[in-house]
Amino acid sequence: MHYLCIRNQYTAKKKTKQNMKKILLLGSGELGKEFTIAAKRAGQYVIACDSYDNAPAMQVADEREVFSMLDGDVLAAVVALSLIHI
Repeated sequence: MHYLCIRNQYTAKKKTKQNMKKILLLGSGELGKEFTIAAKRAGQYVIACDSYDNAPAMQVADEREVFSMLDGDVLAAVVALSLIHI
């Protein structure tokens, strides 16, 4: 009986890991920080991007990228390298 409980907990964690999405957040201000906190609580992986380091959302995100989002080539490279879902 105890083994069944442990197995069910492991299965639940495994399903959660499979459902995890990688989100690229463009703009990491205060609103982005609130979004990042909510997304991480929901079990998502967040990459915060902005033109300056240590933006508010970067403080709580899983990863950070600093670049000018007006540069389309750099933005395309970040998207390609990040293997994002959303």
